[in-house]
Amino acid sequence: MELELFDKISGAVEILGKEYHRTQEVCSRLEAFFLYHFKDEDSFLSINSRVKSENSFKEKVIRNNLYLKYDSPQELYENMQDLIGLRMECRFSEDESRLFEALRKKFTEGDADGFSSIPGDQHVFLNVESPQPHLQKNGFEIYKMDGFYMGEGGRVNFELQIKSLVNVFWGEIDHRVLYKNYNYMITENFFRDIMHSIKDNLSMIDRQLMILYDHVNNMEISGKLSFESRDHVKLLLSKGIHDVFTSSIHEGLGFVINFNYLSDVLVDYLFYKCGVDEEMDYGACFISLINRLRDLDKDDLDLYTPFPEDEELKLYTDFSRELGQMIYGNINKVFGWNLFFKMLDCIESDPIAEEIASFSEYVEHILRKRIQSCLTVQLSYGERKHIEDRVLCALLNNLKGNPTLQNLLDKVFDKKVLEFKQLFRNIENFKDYQRNEVRILYSINHLK
Repeated sequence: MELELFDKISGAVEILGKEYHRTQEVCSRLEAFFLYHFKDEDSFLSINSRVKSENSFKEKVIRNNLYLKYDSPQELYENMQDLIGLRMECRFSEDESRLFEALRKKFTEGDADGFSSIPGDQHVFLNVESPQPHLQKNGFEIYKMDGFYMGEGGRVNFELQIKSLVNVFWGEIDHRVLYKNYNYMITENFFRDIMHSIKDNLSMIDRQLMILYDHVNNMEISGKLSFESRDHVKLLLSKGIHDVFTSSIHEGLGFVINFNYLSDVLVDYLFYKCGVDEEMDYGACFISLINRLRDLDKDDLDLYTPFPEDEELKLYTDFSRELGQMIYGNINKVFGWNLFFKMLDCIESDPIAEEIASFSEYVEHILRKRIQSCLTVQLSYGERKHIEDRVLCALLNNLKGNPTLQNLLDKVFDKKVLEFKQLFRNIENFKDYQRNEVRILYSINHLK
C-alpha cells in the first residue's frame, strides 16, 4: 500500500513515459520553428531545448504541491507547463528585451486565452502578453513565457526562456550551487549575497564565480564551527540530520529536495522536547540527539508506507487541537507533512498521534511566545489571553486554507512573513487593540 499522492504521481510519470517519443518529436519541431523565424534577428544566437525527465517531473510536482491541485494523473500531466523547455540565447542582457519585442511583433494572432500565433501557423501558440520580465524567487528577473504546440496528438505544453550568454552561465551556477545543491550549507545566506554581488558586477563574473564554486567544493563546515553558542550547536545538529536523510530521500524519490529549513525546524522542536520531556540541560540534549542520529540506518526512512490514521489525538487547547487535526488529516496526503513526521519517527519512535500532539503544542508555544514578546504594554491576564486567542484563531484559519507544511513553516517560523510588531503597532492598551482588532485579524487571515 502506497500513499495516494505517490499513486497519482506515478500515474502521471507513466503517461510521461508513454508520450516521451511524441514529446521529443514536438520538441524538435519547436526548435526548428523558432530557428526558422528568428535566425535573422541581430540579437538571436541559438535555440536550445530539452524534454522534462521523469525525476524532474516528480520533483516539480512535489516541490509545488501540484498533486493537491489536480485530481487525476492525466490532469497532472496535461497541466505541467514546462514538459518541453526552450531557451533562446542572445549575446547581451540588453538583447533579451529586444528579442522579446521581436517575439511580440511576430506572434500577433491572439485568442481569448491570451495565447498568440504567427499569422499562417496554427501549431505554435505563445503567451506574449504576460508581464515581462518575471521576478524569480532568487530576486532576479527572467524573460519566460508559457506556450503550447497543437498537433494531431493534441496539445503539448512548453516554456520559452530568453537568456543572454552571461545569464545562461550565471543561471547554471546559481542552479547548481544554491538551487540544486542539497548539501546543507550553514552559510547559505553568505553565498546568496555573493551571487547578488556577481549579478551586479558582471565584469567580474568569471573570477567571482570561480571563487564561489571552489568555496562550495572545498568548505569543511564542521571545521568552521565553534561550540560557544547554542545556534552553532543547533546548526551542526541540523546538518547531521540533513546528511543522514539525504541519501534515503534520493534513493526513495530518485532526486533530493531541499529540506534545509525543515531540518532547522526539526532541531528546534527536538530541543524543545528535550526540555519538556526529559528536563535535560542543553549539552546533554545535544549529546542524546547526536547518539540517536548515529544509530539510524539509511533504510529506516520509508517514504511510501502511510501512517495509521486511527489513533486518538489528545490535545487540550482549541488551537493545538484544531492544528493537530489539520496535520493528522493531511499527513498521508501532503508530502511535506509525511516527510517531516517520517524523519521525526526515525529519531523519536513515538506513536504518530503523540508526536502530532506534541508538535502542535510546540507550535502554539512558539506563537504565544512571539505574541507576548510584541505586546509590551500593560495588560491584564484576561486581556492578554483574549488577544492571543483571537490572533491564533485567525492564523489557524489561514493555515487551514493551505494545509501544507511549507505554509506553516512560512507563517510560524519565518518572522519576516508574519511580523507581530508591525501588526501591534500603536497598541498602547486593550482599548487600542479593540479599535484595531479588525485590521489585525484581517491582515492575518489574508496573509500570503
